[in-house]
Parts: sequence; structure tokens; C-alpha cells
Amino acid sequence: MNQPTTRIALFGALEITHRNAPPLRPPTQRVLALLGYLIAHHNVPQSRDKLVDLLWPDLLPRQGRRMLSDSLWRARRMLTPPGQADTAALVIGGDTVTFRPDDSIWVDLIAFEQLGNDHPGNPEQIRAAIDLYRGDFLEDCYDDWAIYERERLRERYLSALHELLTYDQGRRAYDQALHSALRLVQADPLREEAHRALMQAYYMLGREADALRAFEQCRSALLNELGIEPEIETLSLYEEIAALQQRRSGQRPPGAGGAGQRFAISNDVQFVGRQPARAEVMDVVEQALVGAGGLVLLAGDAGQGKSRLLRELAAGAEWRGAQVSWGRAREDAQAVPFGPLHEALVAALTPARARQVAELVPAPTLSALLPLLPELADLLPQVAFLAPSASQHQITSLHAAISAVLLALGQIAPQVLILEDLHWFDLATLEALAIALPALRDARVLLLISGRADELPRRPVVWNALLQFDRTGLLHRVELRGLSVDECADLVRRALKMQHPAPRFSARLAEATGGNPFFILETLRALHEQGKLTRDAQGVWHTAWDGPESDYHELDLPAELHQAIDERLRGLPPAERATLAAAAVLGQNFTPTTLARMADSAAPPPELLRRQFLIEDSAGYRFGHETLREVIYSELDDQTRQALHLRAAEVLEQEHYARVEALAQHLYLARAWAKALPHLLQAGDHARAVYAYRDGLRNYDQALEAYTHAGAQLGSPATLWEIQLKRGDIAMLLGEYTNAILAYEAVLRLAEHDSRAPDASARRGARRTAQIQALNGLCFVAGHTNDYQLAHRASRRAIALANESPRLIDRADAFYQAGVVSLRRDDYTEAAGLLEQARALYEALDDQPGQARCWYRMAFTTLRQHGATDQAVGLLEQARAIFQHQGAQYEEHDCTVALANVLLWRGALPESIRLAETSIPFFQASATRDKVCEAQIARAEALRRMGRYAEALAAVEEVYQTHIELGRTAASQYDSIVLGHVLRGLGRFDEAQTWLMRAYASEDRLNKARALFGLTELSLQTGQLALAFEQISEALLLIRWLQARAQLGVALRLLGQVRAADNAAALPAPTADLPDAESCFKESIQLLQSARYESDLSATYASYGAFLLGRHAPAAAKAALLQAQALAQQCGMATLLEHIQHNLQRTIAEVSQPAPGQVQVRLARQGTPRGRPLRDDEFTEVIWTLDSPEDTEARNQGGKVAERQARIRRLCAEALAQGAEPTVGDLAAALGVNGRTIDRDIAALRAAGEIVVTRGASG
Repeated sequence: MNQPTTRIALFGALEITHRNAPPLRPPTQRVLALLGYLIAHHNVPQSRDKLVDLLWPDLLPRQGRRMLSDSLWRARRMLTPPGQADTAALVIGGDTVTFRPDDSIWVDLIAFEQLGNDHPGNPEQIRAAIDLYRGDFLEDCYDDWAIYERERLRERYLSALHELLTYDQGRRAYDQALHSALRLVQADPLREEAHRALMQAYYMLGREADALRAFEQCRSALLNELGIEPEIETLSLYEEIAALQQRRSGQRPPGAGGAGQRFAISNDVQFVGRQPARAEVMDVVEQALVGAGGLVLLAGDAGQGKSRLLRELAAGAEWRGAQVSWGRAREDAQAVPFGPLHEALVAALTPARARQVAELVPAPTLSALLPLLPELADLLPQVAFLAPSASQHQITSLHAAISAVLLALGQIAPQVLILEDLHWFDLATLEALAIALPALRDARVLLLISGRADELPRRPVVWNALLQFDRTGLLHRVELRGLSVDECADLVRRALKMQHPAPRFSARLAEATGGNPFFILETLRALHEQGKLTRDAQGVWHTAWDGPESDYHELDLPAELHQAIDERLRGLPPAERATLAAAAVLGQNFTPTTLARMADSAAPPPELLRRQFLIEDSAGYRFGHETLREVIYSELDDQTRQALHLRAAEVLEQEHYARVEALAQHLYLARAWAKALPHLLQAGDHARAVYAYRDGLRNYDQALEAYTHAGAQLGSPATLWEIQLKRGDIAMLLGEYTNAILAYEAVLRLAEHDSRAPDASARRGARRTAQIQALNGLCFVAGHTNDYQLAHRASRRAIALANESPRLIDRADAFYQAGVVSLRRDDYTEAAGLLEQARALYEALDDQPGQARCWYRMAFTTLRQHGATDQAVGLLEQARAIFQHQGAQYEEHDCTVALANVLLWRGALPESIRLAETSIPFFQASATRDKVCEAQIARAEALRRMGRYAEALAAVEEVYQTHIELGRTAASQYDSIVLGHVLRGLGRFDEAQTWLMRAYASEDRLNKARALFGLTELSLQTGQLALAFEQISEALLLIRWLQARAQLGVALRLLGQVRAADNAAALPAPTADLPDAESCFKESIQLLQSARYESDLSATYASYGAFLLGRHAPAAAKAALLQAQALAQQCGMATLLEHIQHNLQRTIAEVSQPAPGQVQVRLARQGTPRGRPLRDDEFTEVIWTLDSPEDTEARNQGGKVAERQARIRRLCAEALAQGAEPTVGDLAAALGVNGRTIDRDIAALRAAGEIVVTRGASG
């Protein structure tokens, strides 16, 4: 028989393997369910209707059949071997579908069932069938039919295991029996006979200690899950094995020698009390299941049973259909940035879940998550991940990605993320949760967090985060207090396995412990281990103070939990205490191998396990309670502690431990300075890679301390300036600018000192690079703190050093920072030159993000110098495309907001609002409040220009308040300007003046000039002409100094308005710097046209038209106003449009005969029917301006076509203003061209976004 070429596995995850190709997995859940169902029911035709009802019950039949067709196509592709066109295994005929495998296809499920059916009772065939069972049937499918089939096959598997175990026991093949028993216990941990078989197999193989440990595991499982003790048969077997071990060793085994001594009090007592708290939290869980997510804080002192309650809540959530994932914070050397969140996300993103999430979350967003979850690359090999961005703002993308993945998980299935020990959460985790929480309001995601109530206020970062959580309205607090007296009695009864409670004894314990469950258990253990609480052969408990009236106050009990633990520790032999000390230094969790090497023993003493100091779990060992570890660690003297931390580091290095953070902290706490230093630097780099800047700075500070102690051993000073550079960079990212400056200045001093060393030439290149990097850092920080003199000095010095450097990157970075400083200093020409030099260097380095940063800054130099030109738009779009390709989402959205501002100035107000609104959700999701404000202020200014003052006011007031909270002075000054304009539009002149005067006090020249613009308009509206002239004169001086052409156009318009209002000639005479009104308007039009400031250009045309109207030049006024009207309509400026149309009516009233360059034509009235000849009363007389000065300008700029299109635009606008609509023929006759030429011109104008209204080819 030929070997199969295709192998299909249904046990575990569904996989299809063709020859030696990598296994294939279904791309979607529905393809998984379809393939699984067809293969499980092989050779049985399935109707399409049945499959649709089974797999898509919620869809309409038509939709379901379409989904079935798509899934069948995908399934057929998976089943088709490479190189073949199709597969014969999937038979689709008529209305049925059948999976019919031939000899080339092997299916584990079919083989499993054949082995059981064809060879019943054959042990070798049973063994072969068992080996095929590598996991539960279709473990990633949760359809009802799959769950039923899974249980059926699992029972068959357990039955086969039991049959094989019985067979191996019968022929005394105990090694094989052991293997079967282990598999049976793992598969069904509550099957007590399997535990007994395991004990017997160990016993018969001479492994009595393992047999006794198996008994403890059996007993623990039964108590935890069912609240019962093992059966008599199991206890008898334990007694027999324990007695044999005692005879062989001459020592009493743990727990042997009498019922009282053998008894161990487990932490995993059956759930007691807490029912109200459980019910309260489960109510929140159930709300989350239907889309009302949030956060539950379960708070209580150490030992109050938070972890035990969390396990109960997890079971309840899973029973209700939620996926539960766990994460835990640590305070010891095992702590890492994002620790609890990383653990929970790794647990939640199983291979199947990760594939489902990838269908909902775009690849660039998943790419942003890679620094935190590198596991994604292995889980999703089919996703084209982008390389991690080096952007300093990438933390915003990471935060947005965390939120997106949580929401996607909630879409797939309800999620409960349990995060333990909030009091130890790192800042990175707290910030990520604070940002993600608001997004969970309508999601099926619940964060269930525990923390020690007394410790939460002691850590300001934790307490502040809690306050932030609370402000969202999504925080639900549940506090655990001590158990009641009755609950304490129930706990004692269950812990001691008593048939009846001991109310007076329990009441004494409740009084002494405050009802703290772990304190009660530790007290019981201490009393039992000290012989004060004993158990007789019949299982009855006694103390020396028992009596009918005894209240047990004579019984000396520990005053606090730490004392109870300490009393138990004092009773341990030195070797066992040493083992616990080693374990406490390792941390909360550790592997058997690590602990064995630390304690120089093969395994921990069994007594530590029996007495619940240590617990064995699937990962190794852990402390029975974190408080145990804290007490043990706190009692170590400094010398012992240091020695153990050094030993821990050595052991972890031997094991090639991957977590450098743990190695770094062990060596730091051991004060092994020279060894610690490289690990501390690496740990800082790891923290920085996941944007956990606070953790990174702590590591770098520790590295500086290590260098201070071990500098003589390290030799080269380069290490020290490397540390200081890293400290400066992270302090800068954290906004701690003073600390950043101190670090960078330290680098410069170190380099200067090193330059005088005898061997200085050996480090010349490294020293120069360090100096350039420090100077660039100083330049950046000084620019952000408005210390432009320091920034300028630093940038000049950096450039001088960079010009000596062969490293292009040094030169590129130096030119870039210098360009940014020049831009901040409003020296736009110099900024443009420096940024272009930097861009060329980045291009030579093939550094695309570097080029994009330069283009972004160059766009702003162009905007400030020349206005919203096509060049500025092109630069921004180039930068945005690269950022998008690189996955730098922060920079991509930053460019989008900049484009929104450009469109605002160009008058595309609705599009500006749309762009701003597309970026706001990203910045909100990543809690980048300053960027939310930037987008909102662009939106508010667009709304103001459209006359929507109420909406604009609400937006800008919120933005201003945020900027004040963030300490953004310059930004809040710009907000004040916008507020002033909005309030002026609302007629609230006094308030407007107050806000504008605040901005006028600014040191920023551009903001000062903009404030003066607003004050000038306010003075004009209130009739203060002399003050308006004074204000606009000062503004013009500032604008000319800045060489900002677009702003100069705005200033000249305002000066023209002031001059036009001077009917009494009271103002100073015109000069070259302060020209007459008409000159102001004409130059303003020219400047604003070249700058593409369409909305301001509309305002200038409107003001110019009003001026000409006042000078009794109605024809010229009308031409200007029609231009203003067309622009205002295009920009959506409703308020300005009303003013323009009012003035247009005045021009019509004043015009009696056409002026030179104008003609009177007869056109169809607006709204008259099309498709029939018009009556005489359906025509109207219209004045058309055939020649205008603007035509000449258009011809000079774009030739005859541009001139003709300018005329068409004007003629259509004039017709519209006079209530008429021209035909293409009317326009052709007026301009002396044919109709096809007019059609082409109109098409071109409309393609450019112009509004051209005609009646078509004929009237």
C-alpha cells in the first residue's frame, strides 16, 4: 500500500499536512468548523441547507449559502496538495457535500476509531489509539456539535486508558502502567482510582516518595474541587506505603506516625464566605458579557482571600462563556515592564485567537504591539509585520494597539483579564490600562484587578492611576474585610476537616485574627506544629484549654499575621530555613532546577511542601502565599541577602536565563557592581524598547551608581558617557528637561576631560559622536523650553563637530536639530537650508523616517514663508506616506492634522474638519492629549470660519483647559486667539478683548501678531479707528520681520479695512510701509492667491468689494464681490456669504448701464424648466464682466486657457448672483469660442473642485 501524502489531525488543533510541507491551519473559525464536521462525518453526504443551519444559524438563508460557498472554496484549497489543481476528497454534487478520503489521505480521528472498533481488547492496538490522542477533538471549535463529539471521544480515550492500565497492572508491567496512570490522572484529575493506580505503580517501582507525593496531589485535588477527603481505600494505601518508607529509612516520613501529626492544613480550603462579594462581581461580569466592559478592583489586606475569590470568579466567568486570562505583578527581581499585562495577553492570544484577532486588527496596528508581544511573530507567520519604528512617539501606537487587540478579543468572545497585585504594578502597565479603559465602555472586556487595600495609597503612581480609572466612571470597587464569626467557624471546620464546627474556639480565632482567612490558617498551622492543637486517632481535635465553658482566652495566639508566620519559621530546621531563604531571594516563582542549585539540594524538603510553605504547580514551585516570602526576605541580614542575590545571579547565568532584568537586579542587590553594570544597561535598553521609560531611567540610574562604585575596574570612560547619554535621552522623553540637561552637560564635561588624557586619540571618534549626541539632545530640550539662545549655541557646536565626523548619521542629526531650532526661532530661510542638508544625508543613509521628519519640518517652513502652497501639501503627503509605510502611526496622524490645518487655510473647511476628526480617535485612544487638542483646534477654527460659533466655542474652551492642565503655554495662547475670534463673532466684545489681550502678552511673535489681527477687527467693530490703526501697524512690523507672506496678506487686508473706514482722513497719511486702502487690498489679494489662503482671500475680496462700493465703483465692486462669493461658497463660509450677497444687491441697484468691459445679456432665470423652449418671462437681463484685471493675471500665470477659465468662473458667478443660469452656448458666444471648448473648460474646473452652474448645452 502506498504511503499517504496528506495527513489530517483533528485531535488538538486541526492541521492538514501535505508531504513535507508546513502544516496548514484553517484561516477562519467557520472553515475550521466546516472541515471538522465534514471529516468527522466522512463518507456521509451532508445537505447544504443542513450545513448552513449548523454553521450560520444567525444569517438569512441566502447569506448563509454564500458564506458556505466561500468556506467550501477555502476548504478545497486546503485539501488540495501543492502542484495539483484540485482534490478528489471533497465531493460536491447537487445539493450535498461529502468528505470521501482515499488511500492518499490519513486522518487521526478515523485511525483512532478504527483501532478501537476493529481490535477490541487488543492492548497494542489500544496503545496505538491512545498515542493518536494528542489533545481534545477540535480544541479551538466551540460549536455545540463539536463539544458533544469532543466529550464522546474523550470518554472513549479515558476508557481506553483505563483498559490499558488494567492490562499492564495484570501483567506487572509497572513502568508502562505508570505511563498510563499519569496520562489518566492528567486527563481526569478527579478519578480517584487513577490516583491509586499511580501510587501503586510508583510503589511497585520502589519510588515511595513519589507515591506519597501522588497521594498529596490526589488529596489536594479532591479537597479543592469537591471538598471531600480521599476514600478509605486510598488512605489505607497511603498508610501502607508510608510505613514501608519508614521501615526502609528508619525515619518517619512526612505526615507519618499518627493521625494528628500527619495532618496538613491546605491553603486550598473549599470556598468559604465572600458570597456577597462574589455575587457583586459576577453582576459586573454578566454586564461585560453583553457589552458593558470596565474594571473591577478587588481590594483587601494581605491574606483576605483575594486570590481565592479570583479563582471562584474565574470559574464563574468561564462557565458563562468568557475567556479568562491571568497576569500578575511582582515586586522582586522578576518584575519587568508591562509584566502583568504581558502575561495576560500572552495567555489570551492562543494560536487560534491570534489568527482571529489578525482578521480584525490591521497589520500596522499589530506591528506596534511587537515590542511588547514578540510572540505574535511566531503566532502569525502569515502577517506582514512592519519593522518596529524608532519613533520617540511610538508609545502612542503601542497604547492604541493594546486597546485595539482588547476590543478585537472582546468581539470574538467575552474576555475577563485577571491582573493580580495592583500595588506592585509598574508605571508602564498603569498608563496602558488608563488609556485602554475608556475604550472598553461598550466592549465585552472586563479587567478584574486585585490589590492590597492598605498599600494602594502608599504608591502615588498607583493611587493616581486609580483616581484616573475612577474618573472614567468604569471603576467598580469591591473591598474584602474580615470574615464574620460564623464564616470563621465554617473556615476552621473545613480546614481541620471536622464534622461539626467549634464555635467558641473559632470565635477566639476570629477575634485574634480579625477574620483574616490566611491569618486563621497560619494560626492553626502554628498551633498544630507547636503541639497546642492536636488530632487523635479518631480524627477529633483537642487543645489543653478545651472545656464546656472555655472561651479560649488563655490560649496564647499571635497578635498579627507576621508573628504567626515567624513562629512557624522558628520551628523549622536550619536546612529548611536556608532553602526558604534561597527561594525568597529568587522570587515568587521558580523552577525545581533553579531552587536545587540555589539550595545545593536535589529537591526542597518534603516538609516545606506538606506544611504549605511552598506549593508545587505546573511551572515548578511557588510560595504558599506572597506574605510568606515577604516575611522570610525581610528577616535576612544584609550580608546573607547580598550573598544569596549573587548566588541567584550565578545560577540563572548557568541556566542561560533570558530575562536580563532579573540578572541585573540580583547583581545590583548583591552589590556586584562590575558584573551588574552591563546587565543594568541592557535592562534599561529593554525597557526603552517597550517605551517603559520610567523603568529604563531607573535601570540607567542604577548603572550610574554601579559605575561610581566600580569605575576603576572598568577602565574606559566611554561607558560613563554612554550611561549619561542614555539617562539624558530617557529624561528628555519623560519631559524631565532639567535632568536631561544635567545629563547632557555631564557628557560634554566627561568628553572635554577625556580629550586631555594621554590616550585620548584612541577614543577620538567615540568621544566626538558622544558630544554630537549630547549637543543634539541639549538643542532639542532647549528648543522645547524656549531657550533659543542655548539651542542655537548647541546646534552650531554640534554642526562644527559633525563636519569633522566621517559618520553621516552624526551630521544628519546635527543638521536636523539645527533646522528645527531655526524654525522655532522663526528663521525660515535658514531652517529650510539646514533641513534640506539633513534630508540629503538621510537619503544617502537610506533612512526613510529621517527623510520624512525633514519633509514634515520643511512643510512648516514653506507654510510660514509662502503659505498653503502645493509644495507644502506635497511635503506633508510625502512624509505621511513614509510614516504610514513604516507603521509610525503617531507621525502619520500628526501629518494628517497638519494637512487639516493646510486645508483650513486653503478654505477647504469641510475637508479640514473631516481630516481632523479622523485623527482625533487615534490620539484619544493613546491618551495623547496635546495632539487631540491640536486636531480639535483645527476643527474649531474651521467651524468658526463657517459661522458655526456655538460648536467652535465648546471645542476651543475644552482645548484651552487641557492645554492649561498640560502646561502648554504657547498652545494656550493660540487657543486664546481663536476664543477671541469666536466671541467676537458672537458679539461678546468685552470677553473677546480679554482673551485677545492674553495672547498679545505672548513672547511668540507669530501669536502676538495674530492677537493683534483679532484686536484690530474688534476695534473696527467698536468704532475705535485710531486704536485699530495702531494695532495693525504693530502687527505689520512683526509680520514683516517674520517674512510670513500669507500672514502679511491678512495684515494688509486689515490695514485696508482700517484705511477704508477713515472717511474723515484722521489717520496718518499712507506710506510705503503703510499704504493706502486700494494698494493694501490689491497686494493682499496677490499674496493670498500665491499662498492659496482661499478663505482669507475670500474675506479680502469681500472687503475690497465693499471698499469699491463705497467709492461708487459698482462694476468693479461687483466683480470683486463675485470673486468673494465664489470662494465663500466653495469654503462653506455662510456668515461671510450673507454679507457678500447683501453688498452684491447694492451693486445691482447702483448699476444702470454696463461699464467698460461689461455687456448686458439675456439669460434664463434660475429654476426654469429644461427640455422645452422658454417663455419671455422666463428670461432676465444680466450684466456680464467680460474683461477684468484678474484675467491678465490669470493669463500671465497659466496662459490663454487659464484666462478663459477665469472668465467662465466669473461669468457663471455673476449670472448666479443676478438670479440667472447660462447655457454653454451663452458662454461660448460671450467669449467667442465654440461650445466644445467651453465644455472642456467646465469639466476641468469641476475636476479641480470648482462649483460651475450652467443649464447645459442649450437653453
